[in-house]
Amino acid sequence: MIEIIGKNGAGKSYLANKLYHLGFERNVGYTTRPIRDWEIDGIDYFFITKEKFEEYIAKNDFVEYKIRNGFYYGILKNNISNNTIFVSGDTKKIEKVTGFNILKLYVDCDLSTRYLRVLTRNDTTKNVFNRFHTENFSYLSDFNAIFIDNCLNTDASLDNIINIIVSDSFNDKLTANREFIRRKVDEFDFLNINSFNDKLLMLLKFEEYLLRRLFLENKDLSDYTTVKKYYNGLFNFLNNNNINYKILYNELYVNVNDEEYKLDYKVKKKVI
Repeated sequence: MIEIIGKNGAGKSYLANKLYHLGFERNVGYTTRPIRDWEIDGIDYFFITKEKFEEYIAKNDFVEYKIRNGFYYGILKNNISNNTIFVSGDTKKIEKVTGFNILKLYVDCDLSTRYLRVLTRNDTTKNVFNRFHTENFSYLSDFNAIFIDNCLNTDASLDNIINIIVSDSFNDKLTANREFIRRKVDEFDFLNINSFNDKLLMLLKFEEYLLRRLFLENKDLSDYTTVKKYYNGLFNFLNNNNINYKILYNELYVNVNDEEYKLDYKVKKKVI
């Protein structure tokens, strides 16, 4: 089984759909969140009601499901084989239920490129910011995957994936996520980030770097000291870049272009 993972705007669904049209099997997930303007029901997800989703839960029809941002996401047990491709699921649980081994393909794309891709989908800036802020806390765990660069708007990444899948030596290409994160932290360009006119993008890029660095220091992101380092790092960044912020009821808010954005710690209760 193949799992395609990656952050918002990285191109997961695009690559999965391309592979499907080339003859690979696909398991489309189910969700209760509203469909977005550019999405197609039955291709990106099956968009169903909360009541219908909970019927599936009651019948134990999901191989795994979760709640994210108040909406259900799940993968049905039917149509899963050893040649199935799916996008973002609970790997350990799926392997346990199905007995199949899962090859993770992590679609990597620079945050700036992902941010611009998602903004072109006619979504609001606040929604995009909230999703990217939440996703900065994701994929901060130990796992092995094949990491594929998808920053270019070409099919080069698709060709790379196909070559990997048909290769008998794809296990040799597996890389530890911790090493991938370490490389990203080492490559972070502080001079380049200050060249952006978009302060929200600057903030998201710095937050992504900060959380990755903290994960390398201590993978327990719920640790009290790590939480304090997160907020102290944000305060220094906000002050150095003249971004207005306030603390209200132990919550951090930033103000950019007369809009207020909440920066809440997604791992445990915050300590500011």
